Amino acid sequence: MSVEVSMEGGYSYAMQPQLPRIALPICLLPPTEAVVVSDPAPAFAAELAGFVDQWISQQQPTTSGSPQVNFDLKVFGQSEKQPLVVVDDLFHNVPAAR
Repeated sequence: MSVEVSMEGGYSYAMQPQLPRIALPICLLPPTEAVVVSDPAPAFAAELAGFVDQWISQQQPTTSGSPQVNFDLKVFGQSEKQPLVVVDDLFHNVPAAR
């Protein structure tokens, strides 16, 4: 079985705790076909992670303000216009610089 997957990657941090987080876009993966299997991870995951790592390495964004790498994921059935699954605000906390 295969589906189409779309993802957005971003970086966010808080300038002040009482203010909304600052969100910076990193990358957009247009709908890409992926086979549904438990192992190995789909190819788009490594590609998206590579874009994020490259952006962080080149831009050297702030590591203060509880930074996060953020993702939005949409899974579509074959030839479907509406997503079957939407995961908003999937995030990974970025460790503070030492």
